[in-house]
Amino acid sequence: MPGDVVTVKGTEQWREEGAKLLGVDKKIQLALRRELRVVGKPVGLKILEAYGNDMPHKGGLAAYLLARGRVSILTDLKRGVRIQLANSGGMFMEQFEEGSIRHPIPWIPKRGNKEVKHPWRPQSVPKGVGRKAFEAQADSLRLRVLETLTQTIRENT
Repeated sequence: MPGDVVTVKGTEQWREEGAKLLGVDKKIQLALRRELRVVGKPVGLKILEAYGNDMPHKGGLAAYLLARGRVSILTDLKRGVRIQLANSGGMFMEQFEEGSIRHPIPWIPKRGNKEVKHPWRPQSVPKGVGRKAFEAQADSLRLRVLETLTQTIRENT
């Protein structure tokens, strides 16, 4: 979501609890990050699945996204948890949120003796699919993240 951040309620509590962990042992911080990746991964997979289900199936775009999509969970004790979606084929998922993607046309006939480069064409896709899927998961994710953070602090401080 380019320049667009989805904010989840409870971020102030995250900042307060996360600030407590900034000064603790690195092993504790790493354990927290590991646990948060476990908590966030299913949400990212559901968002990726929503993209695959809602995108055009005719040209294979939906299957391509489902087969090559990947989810990364990034954590920052100062700012929060970020779910990042990418595609191993080099397609960034943010462009899907805007409702238009660009892709090369795979076959173009030769013109004379010259081979024409594959032109890129825009394609309209459903807009905001990832945001809707995330918002459906946001409240439960927020609670799980805060529970994980609080539990880690209690166990290690």
